[in-house]
Amino acid sequence: MAAEALDARGVGDPLDVNATCAEATLGFSLKPDSWYTLRLPAGTRYSPQSGPLAVPSDIPLAGLRPFRLGLKTFTQPRTVRYRRLRLWLPHGLSPDTPLSALACRISICELVTGACTPLAFELVPFSLSEARLVAALQPGRRYMVNVTADAAVKDGYDQGLEASSTSFWTGYVPWVFAAPSLRGADVAIMEEGADPLAEWPYLTRAPPPRNVTGVLHGSYEQAVSLYDINAGSEADVVKLFSLLKGDDPDMASVATAFGRPSAQVKVPPALSSPGSGAEWATVRLPLAGSSRIRAAYTCCTPGSTAARAQFLLSSSLQASVVQSAQGFTAWVTDAALGGGGPVAGADVSFYTYLQYLKRSKPVKAAACKTDARGFCAVTIDLAPGQVRGHDRPRAGPGWCVWGAVGVGPYLGSLVVDRLLVTPGDTLLLTGFVQQASMSGLQLPPSSYARIQAEPSRPSLWST
Repeated sequence: MAAEALDARGVGDPLDVNATCAEATLGFSLKPDSWYTLRLPAGTRYSPQSGPLAVPSDIPLAGLRPFRLGLKTFTQPRTVRYRRLRLWLPHGLSPDTPLSALACRISICELVTGACTPLAFELVPFSLSEARLVAALQPGRRYMVNVTADAAVKDGYDQGLEASSTSFWTGYVPWVFAAPSLRGADVAIMEEGADPLAEWPYLTRAPPPRNVTGVLHGSYEQAVSLYDINAGSEADVVKLFSLLKGDDPDMASVATAFGRPSAQVKVPPALSSPGSGAEWATVRLPLAGSSRIRAAYTCCTPGSTAARAQFLLSSSLQASVVQSAQGFTAWVTDAALGGGGPVAGADVSFYTYLQYLKRSKPVKAAACKTDARGFCAVTIDLAPGQVRGHDRPRAGPGWCVWGAVGVGPYLGSLVVDRLLVTPGDTLLLTGFVQQASMSGLQLPPSSYARIQAEPSRPSLWST
């Protein structure tokens, strides 16, 4: 529907960089539950600094939403799910409409073979625009919420309640096979000398039965396995780093890399059978043996190759690595030596790989031995496309894997002589550049900088 009358004017100072919007005043009231289109014709200038619009600009708008209840739960599927329904009240309730009056117009029932069995429920306020309907809902059932119209039950704009109904299915309790969380990492570090961890636990329950579409959830773990990794073997180290790199098809899984596990526990069949009804249980993988680095590996349903691995590291060593250009400095400490004392004589190895070559195996690029302060430094001349993979500090039986903190070889900034730029302006740019090194900041050798401006982007950058 076209607007019957329109008055548009710019907002704010025309020279203000933020004056990029216009205010439109309509000459009539928008009708409830009706849609309109506000159109700026081609050729319109909405600001003294703007060019004419090349094409018409259409802006949809609508009148008040009618007073119908909506289930807000369905619009946010990734939020935490509960056995309560979130009822959206977009305009709230009028001051003379109590929540109990709204509750009297609502009913909820379970749909079973065509019949609708009523359920008791409680309607509680949550905010001015939301109420919570709490009922004894069960997983895997179909329910219906009915709302009866009542002109005396009004929203915040005095609109009467309209009739509506919604049917829905409740989901099953999601299936999980959860190991201890490593907060997004692949390596769990267990401090040496503390109480040893005797087992690696997994919390799980039976998968749900087939849902209403007849599709199963996916694959369900059948076994958990433990693999010992020899920290003194270069071959095992290369395999480990290939697995952490994650894009080598020759190292698709821990089982592919290391073969036969040192220990394995079968998951009880009831916990991997959809619809068996087995409740929450813990599957425990014993951590036997003396290996200081191990892999806990879970797999798979027949016909599925989905697998997950977590690496368990027993060590009190800690390593920090700082990179500046091609220089790397490592600092190795031991938590068992007075709460983080430096480690002298630690062997630190650095591995690199080709970033864009999937079958690229990590290769030892440099090594050094820490001094009395726990420091050692190396210089690695990286070829094009070659990146640092991992560093491997080691002192006697100790072992740890850590990443380097990168420091760019140059620090710089560009400063322009004005904030507001219009077409045809001439800008004065001043650049400040310093070169970073392990001894501090210094001016770089005489060179040049290329400044590139992109008209369609609100920024400048340099190389």
